[in-house]
Amino acid sequence: MGAMVGDEAEPGPAPADFRWVGAMLAALAAVWLAMNEISLLAAGFLADGGTSWSFHGMSGPLAAQQYGGWHSKLTVEQLTDWLPLLAIYLLLDFVFIGIYVPALKRFVPTGPVLLLAGLDALENVGTYLLGRERCGGGDCVGNAQVIGLTVLTMLKWVAFASVLVLLFSYHWPTIKAAVPRIRRALWIQRFSLLAFLPLALLTVVPGTDVLDQLPDVQRRWLDDGTGVWHAIASALLYYAVLLPVVFLLGRIRSDWAVRRVRGDSYGWPFYNSDGEPRRHNLKLWLIGPVLLPLVALVIAVSGQGEVFKRRLIVFCLIPVLVLGLSRLLRGKPGVEPEKLREVGPWFPRDVMIAGDMLAVTAVSLGGLGMVRAFTGLAAGDAVGLFDSSYVVHPVVAALIGVVLGIGVWLASWPVLQAIQRWGRPESTGLLGWYGHLVTPGVNRDGRTTVVTPPRSKVRAGFILGASLGILLLGSFPRRIAEMLGVLAATMLALTTLVVLGGVVVAYAQERQPPEIFQTKWLRQRATPMIGLLLLAMLLTSLIGGRTEVHPLTAKPAGGLPDRPTLQAAFDAWVAQPTRCTVPLDGGLSLRPMVMVAAEGGGIRATYWTASALEKLSTAGSGCGKHAVLFSGGASGGAFGLTVARFTDQPLTAVKAMAGHEALGAATISTLSSDLLASVAGLRFDATAEYRTPSRQPLDRAGLMETAWERKVPALRTLFLPGDGKAEEAMTGQLILTTTAVRNGCRALVSQVDLSEGARTADGSPVCGTGVAGAHNYDLFGAFGCAGNVPALTAGLLASRFPYVTPSGVVGRCGDLKAAQLVDGGYTDNTGVGTIVDLAPAWGPAVRAHNDKVLAAGTGEVLLPLVVYIENGTGKDYSVGNDDPADGIGNTFKPGMNVSSVPELLVPPVTKLVTAKEDGTDDRALLREARTAAIGNLCSTSTSCAQLRSQLPNQVYVISQSTQPSLSAPLGWTLSKASQNDLDADLQLQATKHCAPNCTGYGTLHDLLGALGLS
Repeated sequence: MGAMVGDEAEPGPAPADFRWVGAMLAALAAVWLAMNEISLLAAGFLADGGTSWSFHGMSGPLAAQQYGGWHSKLTVEQLTDWLPLLAIYLLLDFVFIGIYVPALKRFVPTGPVLLLAGLDALENVGTYLLGRERCGGGDCVGNAQVIGLTVLTMLKWVAFASVLVLLFSYHWPTIKAAVPRIRRALWIQRFSLLAFLPLALLTVVPGTDVLDQLPDVQRRWLDDGTGVWHAIASALLYYAVLLPVVFLLGRIRSDWAVRRVRGDSYGWPFYNSDGEPRRHNLKLWLIGPVLLPLVALVIAVSGQGEVFKRRLIVFCLIPVLVLGLSRLLRGKPGVEPEKLREVGPWFPRDVMIAGDMLAVTAVSLGGLGMVRAFTGLAAGDAVGLFDSSYVVHPVVAALIGVVLGIGVWLASWPVLQAIQRWGRPESTGLLGWYGHLVTPGVNRDGRTTVVTPPRSKVRAGFILGASLGILLLGSFPRRIAEMLGVLAATMLALTTLVVLGGVVVAYAQERQPPEIFQTKWLRQRATPMIGLLLLAMLLTSLIGGRTEVHPLTAKPAGGLPDRPTLQAAFDAWVAQPTRCTVPLDGGLSLRPMVMVAAEGGGIRATYWTASALEKLSTAGSGCGKHAVLFSGGASGGAFGLTVARFTDQPLTAVKAMAGHEALGAATISTLSSDLLASVAGLRFDATAEYRTPSRQPLDRAGLMETAWERKVPALRTLFLPGDGKAEEAMTGQLILTTTAVRNGCRALVSQVDLSEGARTADGSPVCGTGVAGAHNYDLFGAFGCAGNVPALTAGLLASRFPYVTPSGVVGRCGDLKAAQLVDGGYTDNTGVGTIVDLAPAWGPAVRAHNDKVLAAGTGEVLLPLVVYIENGTGKDYSVGNDDPADGIGNTFKPGMNVSSVPELLVPPVTKLVTAKEDGTDDRALLREARTAAIGNLCSTSTSCAQLRSQLPNQVYVISQSTQPSLSAPLGWTLSKASQNDLDADLQLQATKHCAPNCTGYGTLHDLLGALGLS
């Protein structure tokens, strides 16, 4: 393309036909994702010795290191499920071969491709034949056969590497030339990319833990009718909102690229054809400084929210300064924009193809995400591993994902051709208007002149609609989340934000940047909108009040009640009527004193902790409910302890809380109301029915808490009981772990007073002083002016991991500066560290009691037991051979004092700076806990030594078992499939035991036996 000829220019770029390339890539991705999910299921078949083996591992490039898996012992029952699963995997691999052969033949010689396919097919046949020979004995597959198959696998990978080498060698000049152009085009289309890429990564990229959250959200769609509606809502938003927006944003940027090349001879968009500068309309920078104060005035008059004045002023000052300084600099010498990068005639088409492909990819990845979410369910149901009682069968859901993932590419070409026809100059009516709107280089009247009046109404409509959308989302986050579900709510919030930014940037880049950015110090080619937004976020967080956006609780819930000391809590526990006792010789009996530690890990850890505690409290005579002195934990484990502390049926409560409401509201708030409050200083009230007042300015953590309070009435209470008692609680007293962002210290959210001996210095508590322990301080002891807080506020304070929940901020107390608190998992995710750190407090109390009882020869001897509710699979704690020989469980070194950290930087600053030296090793901690439990049993004496020789294991670990299952995610929703997985894990734990004289740690089964409950 060149300069204009007269008033008209040549037509814009034609769309590209990428349907077959895209469809093949999507098909390969769909089959690979399905195979990966089945491979993960296969890795759950645990053989004798605790080894597992995935299908990807047996056929992957490292197969030579794993060939011994063919001789591992599976039971007959396991093999009954394993072989059909292998058959499904291999069938999919044949489909994979059938797709990649014609795809590769277009780019490399046929011979190497067919050789690769032949080796791959032979490997599949050999794998199935060897799979049929496996038996319960583990020695039914001949070693020579295994070696032969392994050699075949290695040859396959050599052939694959050869094909890759040929591919790159034949096409390297093309690849080398194309990469910079692709990178440039994607940069121009970055807002289209941002509109769907975050969700796509979370739904499609294989992984565990956090990366399993959105697939599990999708699996919830099959649980009931509400889930089906959420699926429909997600589809409507995806296709009726996200797809048109991504496509339109792409075409707007393509239109800019077309005009950029057509006007290259005279420097468009910085100059018109007559050399007149295309100045920025500086009045537009007044929109925010005018409208935001008006919104603030409405909030102030109505009383329905809060206005953070300093943040609002700072945010409004930035555009005012841009306007004022640019006005002063306009026309001054030396003020000129940086010259645009040179582009060729290929540039417009590159940009348009990138935008079109991103729009199609957005839809395709939505379908591929469904393949990842539902294939495991479908395959598990096919072989009898899972329950198939879903509203929609998983096979149907997976097939819909396949159709969406591949079909959208096949439909792209006819759709793009139709849009091109609508964009012809002679087209009229609604289709003509839309065609002219989305056809690059075509004006409203169908002409193709470079300089044309902007589509002000369209742009204004987008900006107004997106702004109103953000205000509505910020005003009613929980209601919208309840109606739409997590995924649809997230898409809506993300789309409104991207549209607002994308349209503003598109307009700004059609003119010279404001003069302040044309000075020799800044010299920008375009207005740095994103940079200004980040600057605003940084300045407002530093200048604004530290406690206003994310306070520990919106309104103090009352004064701090008296808390018992650990000695007083111990005395009250001893005074309880005895239920769990084991008779000993003479007049002595053994009474277990349990201390519980719950590992973190989101809703999975919450569910696992609640399940384990409910099992302990209801087994046998129920004495387990009264056997716990105190419990500690972090993150989801701490939250599970909180639920168990205040409800009699914690598992039922967690099931009710594992729905979509809390996470959906938090996600909307992250992208709307919390962002608006942090940057612009505006926050709207939200409903808090069970708090005073009933409407409060809640951040996303508060929205989650109030969503859960609606589900579980028993949690509508304060964290610190007025009488300080915990006799009826299955957790005993709670001592939860949070992390202080300031210095990486562990701030304990404790129902027990651990403030004795505490000190403060330089405006913050001194870590490791007094009875709180070597790495801790008592949060309520230091910041008592915060008052009593709701139970869920305290539980979630220990569970604030990025970026779903923000840091919680406790305001100034006397000489103490405000403290930012985050997830306790940054420093001790196990909870065992708290038990070890408090051993100097509970140990002497136990020892003194037992010495007195042993001297009298009658009474109850207290047996300290440590129970670690571990949130994870893969480790077998009953096996002692991997217990570390040396090392300590806790590592801690106070980090540098950081007064205030912007919310966006809290996770990296905490992890990499202030808590850099903090850490725990669970096995070393368990060893230290065992030493403390044994050492504090009693003082040195003959009777004490005799007692120790009769004792059972004093440390127990309740861990999830490796079995064929779908991985429960780290997040705040949990599907029925994930819940069933965890239920099955607990059932296995109740039957698994540590062998006699084992050197490891007892299981749930052993613990129930020690408590006399099995």
